[in-house]
Amino acid sequence: MKTIKDMWSKVLFIIFTFKAVCAHKLYSKNFFSNEEWPRLLYKEIQFPVLSRMECLGLCRAESNLCSGIIWQGSDCFLGDPTSQFSVISVPQASDQNMFIDQGIISSFLSSYMHLVDSIVNHWNARIYSTLPKGSIFKCALQCKSDLNCRLFTFDGDICHLGNGTTYNNTLLPISNPPEGVYVDPGFINGNSSFQLLNEGNPSWTNHVYYSKACNLMERCELWCSLESSPCQFLVYTGLWCYLGTTNVQNAPVNHTHEIAAPDIWINKKGIESTLYGNVFEENITSIKYAPFLFKTRDAEDFQQSCEFYCAFQSNPDCHFFILSDEICYLGNLNEILPSVSSSTNMEVVQMFRNTLNTSLGEFITIQLPHHIWRVRMHTQFQIDSNVGACAIRCVLMELSKECTLFVYDGTTCYLGSKNYLENVDTVHDISDVQVHESVLPFMRTLFKPRTTTDWSSQMYNKVSLINASPRDEDECLLRCFFDDGPCYSFVIQGSECFLGDPFVNSSLFIETGTHVLMERNPKLHIIHGGRVNGSDDKSAAIFEGFFGFCGQSLPDLPVPLSSMGYAYGENAIFVCGGISNGIGAQDKCYRLDFKVFPRTWAPLPSLMNTQVMFPMIYHEGILYAMGGLIDGSTVVPNMRYLNLESSLSWVNGAANSGFFGHCGLLYQNQIYTFGGSSTLEPYSRSVEIYDILSDNWLNSGFLLPQGLRHMACSLVLGQRDTLPDLFLLAGGETALGEYSMKAYSIDPSVSGIVTEMVDLPMGVSQFGSQNSFAVFHETSVFLVVGFGNESHSTKSIFGWNRWSTKFSPLFDQALAREQPGNTMIPLCNFPACSQQHRRWKYVINHVKPFRYPIDGWNLNVLQTGHPGHSQFDVINNYTFDGQYHFRLVYPELGTYNEWYQTSNPLNGSHTSTTGFIGVALGMPVGFNGLVYNNVDALVMGDSNITHPNWFSVGRIKNDSPSGEFPGPQNTLVSSVQLFIRDDCATST
Repeated sequence: MKTIKDMWSKVLFIIFTFKAVCAHKLYSKNFFSNEEWPRLLYKEIQFPVLSRMECLGLCRAESNLCSGIIWQGSDCFLGDPTSQFSVISVPQASDQNMFIDQGIISSFLSSYMHLVDSIVNHWNARIYSTLPKGSIFKCALQCKSDLNCRLFTFDGDICHLGNGTTYNNTLLPISNPPEGVYVDPGFINGNSSFQLLNEGNPSWTNHVYYSKACNLMERCELWCSLESSPCQFLVYTGLWCYLGTTNVQNAPVNHTHEIAAPDIWINKKGIESTLYGNVFEENITSIKYAPFLFKTRDAEDFQQSCEFYCAFQSNPDCHFFILSDEICYLGNLNEILPSVSSSTNMEVVQMFRNTLNTSLGEFITIQLPHHIWRVRMHTQFQIDSNVGACAIRCVLMELSKECTLFVYDGTTCYLGSKNYLENVDTVHDISDVQVHESVLPFMRTLFKPRTTTDWSSQMYNKVSLINASPRDEDECLLRCFFDDGPCYSFVIQGSECFLGDPFVNSSLFIETGTHVLMERNPKLHIIHGGRVNGSDDKSAAIFEGFFGFCGQSLPDLPVPLSSMGYAYGENAIFVCGGISNGIGAQDKCYRLDFKVFPRTWAPLPSLMNTQVMFPMIYHEGILYAMGGLIDGSTVVPNMRYLNLESSLSWVNGAANSGFFGHCGLLYQNQIYTFGGSSTLEPYSRSVEIYDILSDNWLNSGFLLPQGLRHMACSLVLGQRDTLPDLFLLAGGETALGEYSMKAYSIDPSVSGIVTEMVDLPMGVSQFGSQNSFAVFHETSVFLVVGFGNESHSTKSIFGWNRWSTKFSPLFDQALAREQPGNTMIPLCNFPACSQQHRRWKYVINHVKPFRYPIDGWNLNVLQTGHPGHSQFDVINNYTFDGQYHFRLVYPELGTYNEWYQTSNPLNGSHTSTTGFIGVALGMPVGFNGLVYNNVDALVMGDSNITHPNWFSVGRIKNDSPSGEFPGPQNTLVSSVQLFIRDDCATST
């Protein structure tokens, strides 16, 4: 039996050897590196094999798994290049030639997806190895035996191996090789690179850039995957393949085969690998996003689905999203829609980059010099994005101060507010400033059109507009607001914007026209007297709202006073009665007229008695004083009034129950009084109305929520039918030494309704008897000066507007006063109060009785504001186009002259000015600029009139015992300031 068995073995071996010999021509050699070939072997023949032919016969005899051999002397190894996994321990050896059955390997090509379509135009960016191979079969075998290989091409005799992870985007796309690209389907399925996104939004078609008939989903996936960027998603309908990107192409495909709600498969790596950069702008943390959210979607447990929901969203478009607890919240910034969420938590907002610039629709562009916009910036950071990303941060970022404007210079995003000012170093450049349109409605309410034929006499500057109609008026309005003129009126003619100051005269422009937009009633808040540190005071302070306190001065009261009557009317301030240290209760009355120079307090008829703690109102030439205490204990029941035109004394009007420490306001020919005391305690809750026309007291029909005296009160005017007029009340004394934190608003058109507002930050009282809120506009209201019972002193100023949730502390620079006089005056009475030191360069500041020495051109240079400060050496650094741009300010007169001249006032050879152009001349008579003197003064006005000493600057000569020096013609002044401006930094 053994002989027969051995014989059959020899026969079979001879047969397989014969077959091997016959098939030898089907085998070819393939070279493998020593790292690769051991993985291909699965068996080692355990007995010596004498020839390669015998080894080949053993491969045929073994099984159909054997498709390659390696023969080393007497060692025969059987292999399967398709398995790539060795099951035997073989020695590491040098590179070997493996003999492979080409017929078997030919079938490998059927396992690859063959792509010859033109869309596969960037396959070479995924190639990591290039080898010389003799045939496409050897190239296929090399890819099959390489664990990294997922695709290959064969071009001539060169084999290129590639995969889906190695990607070189520096390689330029080249045409497909003649044999096409062979891709292992595992390239897609093994990496799970696509995930189903059930969007169902037809807007996906707007993002498709390629479509083609396709018979396999896998082929569609391979097209998308091998297309480097921009393929980020695909739609496969069973017949058609669509490739798309969140970056809408310039020429989208014209589709004829779409379906309304397809299954969209998105490439998880599509967002990251796009050549267009990051599709989403990240790292914006905010709690402001909630009002803009309009839709929620299941995020399907991966962020890219949320990104694509946002990218495909339309009606409305998605501008940003929040991913929270696997829920995707989509948002739109163009308008506040019915929100699907509210949150007080800080979240990371991700913005869709393609829509970033759409937010710029909320901003209007104006060109401003660096020294104007930079001082308004409170936040800055570097961004590697675009101007839209900067706009988004202005809208959504949680900042310590509001953001209403920004500048993006390509690398740095500056965020700021129209009302924020700080002193910063400036440079001479001009930038595009983006101002949020939300500031415009308020600004428009400040101006009203007026008809005049001489508007050019008010204008001091002309700028070119960059926004076309209908935004040109908005741009001109913003230019007026931000200009350091100061600007209070403007005119638009064509593409030019003229900026003006109606309170001074100008000779700069000669254009004619009929229409000017002028600020309705720009105002300042004036404070006089009050008790300071336990003593009565007589000094004045001028408050400019967001600009803080004005550095200019008003004449002091005739004597220190508190608890007096105080009113404004007909360009004058009136003060009566009050308490004065060492003198006691007063009955004196005075008038300070803004139109008379020099400004002094003129006496008026005295009150009927010494009178304290009462409101006083001016109305149509008559002063009204209501209530108060006389002789320190008796309450005045009558309304008392003085006709300033015809009466020589005060007279009694109608009587009421009588109060002191109450607050009074004028509204539509009626005087409203709030609270007060008729006895020591309790304090009154009453609101009473005095009708001026009938001289009669009326019952208001409503009461205050609690008894109050010495509270703050003011009238805040609204806007016709859109915003009501309001009385504001705040603080006050509720019992002796106990101060209120409450604030109330009262709509006088709706009788009986008193609305409690958000509490003040502290209990405060001892306000003046009226106008203790500084009310500049309906959205610029400040609680200016009071007295806090917590620290028995307060320097804080609180801001409020109709949309604020609280009274916010804005300044901490007020002089704490008890029961001062408060009133609002039109800015026309004091236009020089415009924060000159922020916008112009000081040349000289002179206050009596200081006198300059000969050649005192530079004195106390480091002490700006010192009575003897001068730095004439700076003026040659601030010339532009051969011109000097000066402003000569008279603080106590509240006016100035602004002009150009080409002659240097430090040059003694210039005996008169040259190139004089008046820009804004508040005191024009006899003024033609400044020339060198250095005898009576450093420089003086070139008046060419009989008295050459007027308009003296830096007075050397002592002219009067009291120390005044010559100011405008026929006027002696006690202070003067000279400024210069570098127009290179402000020209457009």
